This record gives sequence, C-alpha cells and structure tokens, in this order.
Amino acid sequence: MARSIFCVLVEFPPLNVAGVFRPLRFINALAENGYDVTVLTISESTVLSKLTKNRIDTSLLNLVDQRINVIRVPFEDNNTHKSNFQSFITNWRNSAGDDYYNSLSKLQINHIEDEILKRRTDIIFVSAPPFSMASFGATISKKYGIPLVLDMRDAWLGWTMVPFPSFDYYLRRKIRERRVFKQSKYIISVTPELIQKFKTSHPNISEEKFSLIYNSPNQHFVIPDLFVSQGLNSKSIIQIGYTGSFYYKPILTFKEKLKKPHRFFQFQKKTEDWKFRSPYYFFQVFRIFLDQNKDLRKRVIFNYIGDPEKWLIQMIEEFNLKSNVKIHGVLPYDATLKLEGEFDYLLSTSEKSLESRHFCLPSKLFNYVKSARPILAFVTNGPQKEFIEKTNSGVVLDPMDIDNSTKRFTKVMLDGCSLKTNQQEFSKYSLEATNNQFVNLIEEVYK
Repeated sequence: MARSIFCVLVEFPPLNVAGVFRPLRFINALAENGYDVTVLTISESTVLSKLTKNRIDTSLLNLVDQRINVIRVPFEDNNTHKSNFQSFITNWRNSAGDDYYNSLSKLQINHIEDEILKRRTDIIFVSAPPFSMASFGATISKKYGIPLVLDMRDAWLGWTMVPFPSFDYYLRRKIRERRVFKQSKYIISVTPELIQKFKTSHPNISEEKFSLIYNSPNQHFVIPDLFVSQGLNSKSIIQIGYTGSFYYKPILTFKEKLKKPHRFFQFQKKTEDWKFRSPYYFFQVFRIFLDQNKDLRKRVIFNYIGDPEKWLIQMIEEFNLKSNVKIHGVLPYDATLKLEGEFDYLLSTSEKSLESRHFCLPSKLFNYVKSARPILAFVTNGPQKEFIEKTNSGVVLDPMDIDNSTKRFTKVMLDGCSLKTNQQEFSKYSLEATNNQFVNLIEEVYK
C-alpha cells in the first residue's frame, strides 16, 4: 500500500497568490515518488467571498499532478452579519491572525477527520500561512497520533508589519505558535534568519525539529549565463517592473488612532522597519534621477503588477511620479511571466531588520530569474541581498545611501547592465534540489 499523506493547503490552485507554488512543488514531488497525496483546500466560492475574482486563475490547475486527490471545502465568513464591535471582539479572540480554522463547522471537521482515517494517513503536512490551519493540523495530529510536518513560509509571531490588537493577544499567539511547534515532527522554513526567529521566540523547542528548504523556481528552466539589459544610450524607453505585494502598512498617526480608540491598546514588538520593503527608497532615487535628467523624464517607466493599495497611490503622488508609473493590476500567472520577460529590469526590495539581518527571500525572485533580466535590488543585509550578490543576478543599491544609490542607478539607466551569472550558486535553489530535500525529510518521518 502506498504511503498516505494528508495535506492542508488553503493556498492552492486555482487561487493565484505567491503562497500557492512552494507547497504545490512539494506535493507534486511526493506524487511523482509514489505517495498517495490528498489535499484539503478551499472551494472556489470561498475564494470569491474572501478575496476577489481576479485571484482565480484556472490555468494553474494544470500544474497539479493528476494523481493528487483534492477535497474542496467552503469556509464561511463569520464576520458577514456582525456589527463592527462584534467583529472586533471576534478578531481580538482569534490569536491566529486569520479565521479559516474558526470558519469550519463541526460537521465539516468530522468529515475531514473521516477522510484522514479512511485514507490511513501516515503524515499530515501543513503549509502556512494561513496560520490558523497550522493549529488545525496540530489538533488533528495530536488527536490521532499522526506526525505533523509543518512548512512555515513566513513569520507568525514574528510578523511585525502591523501591531497586535493588545499585549494579551501577542502572548496568546506566542502560546499558540509554541503549541503547534511542540506538536510538529519537523518544522521547515525558507531562510536561516527566519528559522532563527522561531528559535529565539521558542528556545525550549528542540533545534532538531527545524529544517531549511529554500524557495525555488516553480518550473524547470535553464538559467542563462548572462542577464543583459540595455540603457537609454542604446534604446528609447526603459521599463522597470515589480510583481506582488510590498507587505507594508504606514504607521498610524495619533489623530488616526483617535478615530478608533481601541488602537491605543495595540502592542507592537517592532523588529523590522517595513518601510524599506515599500518602494519608498526606490521612488526617492527615481525622483532624483528624473530631476537630474529632465530630458529623460518620459523614457523610464515603473510597472506595478498587483493590487495598488491606497498608501502606494499616495506615495506615487508624494514623489510626483504619476506619469512614470503604470499599474497593471493582478494578472493571470502566465500573463505575469510574459510581462516580466518584457521588462528591462525588475525591482526587488527588503524589510530592514532592527536586530541583525532581514529574513525574507521572496519566491518572486525566481520568476524574475526566469525572465533573465537584471534585478534592481534596493535591499538591506540579509538573504535576499546575499542571493542576488552570490548568483550575480542583479545590481544591489543601498536604500540607506541615497547619494551613491542614485549614482549607480543613473549609470545603469544610461549604460545598461550585463551580468555573468553564477550557475553553481543557483544550483542550491534548483527545483530538483529543494524537492529532493523535502522528499528526503518526509522519508525521515518513516524511519
């Protein structure tokens, strides 16, 4: 009988978000290696109710191995008919940060448990976020004695982009995260820095549980030896692109807090400055470049693929860049890749750690690499900067040194860029290498 793995993946095709691809690569690799794989995910109606229609891309279903069994469950929105106060209380009580687990009815949970038992499940695999489903996986794991393998694609307790509703809320999330980690057989994550965050928050969790598997490309492709783009001395217009969220929320002013007094109870353990993840410092350099080269004002365009938040529109206006920015909105996956391949440069940004090094290595970098276009990296010290420098896939510009970054940006815009890539360094992040790591880790559970 084939080994049976039950996977809890809320972010799964046809949902079109960045978090879909990493766990999809892993479970496809399991199916290719003869495992009986079942996926629990959300129904299309849930995507439409919780997100938006432009987040559905049915072509992504073609990426799912046909041997994988998929169970789609509707998750009800518990806040639909609640007052603002009731919604606030619900969110305050829900220390996970999302309501997916709470949205499951007892009948649905019983049905899911029946499926797990019927399939004689050997391992439960959960990829988070959404983090409440990590709690769900831990609960089922403990109830039936089934080993849990947890893939933490991002920080949970350590996600400090926005404040916690209260200090009490922060403590309850810390307890919740610790319980999930304690129940897990293995905890996978994407960078050494993120794993260290988990270890620092939970020093009593055995270090042997943690395992590093980097993000990687979504599909097999050959990485070119050269990343080349021309400058304005050779072509008429330069197109710079960025895809996805910037993961940034402006800090509220005192006057804004007054409008909703409960915000005075908020608690923020600030370990990163997320303004560096926004395009603020890139816009600052871009604006100086345009002011210093007035004859080139119409010849450099920044393209944004994603949902433009209010703060982004305001930031574009703050730097008077409206005529130099084109917003494409959310596009289907294939259309995004095609457009990225048409850009001359691709923008990358990182949060700034207030303690040591930033912890994110975004999966979008690997789509950027596929385009074979140089990356313009406005990044601080950390894995993203290290990846770009060691693979020689882009030009690193220091967001804390605007003068020198402007000089370097100007040279690239005028003269272009040709980079000989480091193929040996890229091999550490290959699809084959990371998939093999995951399959080998699963094999360890059976020993």
